[in-house]
Parts: sequence; C-alpha cells; structure tokens
Amino acid sequence: MRGVYRTVQIIIIIVNIVVAAIALTSIWPFAMGQFQAHLPESEDVDWHYSEGIVSLSAPVVIDNGGFYAIDDVVIQISVSNSSNYAILNSTEEWGRIPAGSEFVETLDLQIDLLELIENGADWIIFDPEHFEVQDDYFDVEIILHCKYTFRLIKFTASYQFVVPWAGLIKDVGFEPPQLVNASGIYSVRVRYYVSTDDLIAGQAGFSVIIYNDTDPNPISTSTDQITLGRNYSDLLSFEVEEEAAMDLLVRNQTLTAVIQISFQDFTVETMKTIDWVAPGTMVSE
Repeated sequence: MRGVYRTVQIIIIIVNIVVAAIALTSIWPFAMGQFQAHLPESEDVDWHYSEGIVSLSAPVVIDNGGFYAIDDVVIQISVSNSSNYAILNSTEEWGRIPAGSEFVETLDLQIDLLELIENGADWIIFDPEHFEVQDDYFDVEIILHCKYTFRLIKFTASYQFVVPWAGLIKDVGFEPPQLVNASGIYSVRVRYYVSTDDLIAGQAGFSVIIYNDTDPNPISTSTDQITLGRNYSDLLSFEVEEEAAMDLLVRNQTLTAVIQISFQDFTVETMKTIDWVAPGTMVSE
C-alpha cells in the first residue's frame, strides 16, 4: 500500500514540476522581452489612392522568441476620426507563428471616399486650413489576440496611433477679377488656382457658379478641366448679362463662387467669396 502512495506522490511531484516548467517557460519570454509585437507608428504608414479608394498600408512585426508556437493570431483594426465617426472596422486572421520565429505582415486598410462623402464626411476631402471643415485625423486602434502554450494562455495587446489627415483638396482661390466688353458681350474674367494632394492624379471637372449679393439666381457659370496632384492655375471667363455687367461696373460687392470638383465617381462642392471692387471703367476688346 505504501508503494502505491509513494508512486502517487511521485506522480504529483512530477505533475507539479511539469506545470511549473510550463508556467515558467510561458512567462519567461514575456518577462525577458522575447515575445514582442512591433506595431506601426504614424510615420510608417504608406498612403495610396485609386478610383475613389484611399489605401493605407503599415508593417506589423511579431517576434516569437519563446518556447511555444503562437496560435490563432487575430488582428482587429478600427479607424475613426476625431468625432468618433466610424470609418473602418476590419478583422484579419493570421494563423500560427512558430516558436523562435519572426512574423512580418502588412496591414492593408481601404477607405471608400465615395461612401464617406455620401454619409456627409466632406472633411475627408478638404484641407481645414483653407476650408471651413474640421481639422481631423485618423485614429487607428489595433488589437492583437493570440493563444500561447498549447492554446492554454490567451494574450491580448492593444495599440493606438493617430495618422494626421489634411484632405485631398488643399486650396482653391481666385485672383482679382476683371470686367471685359468684347464687341457687346460682357464677361468677368478671373484667374483661379487649385492645389490638390499628390496622392491623386489625372483630370477633374471644375465648375463655378457665380452669385452677386442681391440676386438669389446665379449671374453666370463657367467650367474647366483641372490637373490633379499638383498646384494648377488657369483662367475662367463668365459671360454676364448687360444689367449684371453695369452693376459690377459701378458697385463694390461680394460675389459668392459655388465650386464643384468632379473626379472619378464623385463630385464635391465648396464655396468661396470674391471681393469685387467696381472698376468704374470696363476693359474693351
């Protein structure tokens, strides 16, 4: 009988030693920094734009210097703006990271501009420095879930970083306009400029509707094509009726320019004012 008790005691001791060894080898890599998740800083983010989608990619490195494989690795990503507007929620399953290995993966997040604009998030298009939109950013939260030591230990780590966002359309403006009479056809000519982020490229439609400060109806409209991805400037000509021309000739006023910029599958609208100083005389051609 004593032999049986002795055997049970030995088994219990062995089990305790094994449990202690498992616990020690599980905790040791964390305590010694051999298990590390290197999540991206804001400067690590690469931006891309194509066909209405803003994509951002960032590297994630998980160093498993421990004794056991890391299983069931899941990454949850959420992106919102400063007012907690939900921009993106995504979950990626990355499987297993063997013991003693380094795992490198790239987070690829896509933000649909058209969907955001349809939901009223115009701030994502316009730079707040030159437009009346909120100064904003992307608040990115990454949560890492995994299991360790034969899936006995669950591990969760979260990380949050802010990605500054200044919009795709940086600035739109007008130089002092000119009133022109070309053989009885009256027009307002004005040089405009549009500055857009180098993320976007190609051509875009540029339409401007002009209102004076007394008539709810527009006095003229003009359209052009602009080049995206750089600072662009050109001349617009607005043909106006004689009555409007005479009013512009003699009266200082504030003109309102409603601007529409169309590229890819969407159109955005903003508004600028033009200080009109009555010239007293009209340029003739």
